[in-house]
Amino acid sequence: MYGLIGKIRAVPGQRDALASLLIQATSAMPGCLSYIVAADLIDPDALWVTEVWDSSTSHRASLNLPAVQQAIAKRKPLIAGFGGTIRNRASRWLRSTSKMNERPNLSLNADAPRRACGPSVVAPVSLVR
Repeated sequence: MYGLIGKIRAVPGQRDALASLLIQATSAMPGCLSYIVAADLIDPDALWVTEVWDSSTSHRASLNLPAVQQAIAKRKPLIAGFGGTIRNRASRWLRSTSKMNERPNLSLNADAPRRACGPSVVAPVSLVR
């Protein structure tokens, strides 16, 4: 597995519009296991995107899909900048769910829109300890 976590800063006041565009092309991405778009709770113009792929090859190939290329072109005017990207490769032991109750719970805003990519979420996220 291959994962990415990245921060995107929207043009002021355009975070929701950018979030909507980010999830539009996600349903047709072979190898995409999870694509999550979350609003930053502190920065009103920031989004966090978390992607999980079956491989880095699938991720790279997705960037050449016509639907993804069109979505990128639509997003560009709404993006003010990027806050960095974390890339990782999940090991077999990281996929264990036997100790889930020891991890922080994710609290999602129930009123936020959600859309599946396998799965995909747009919601403000906070960690509850």
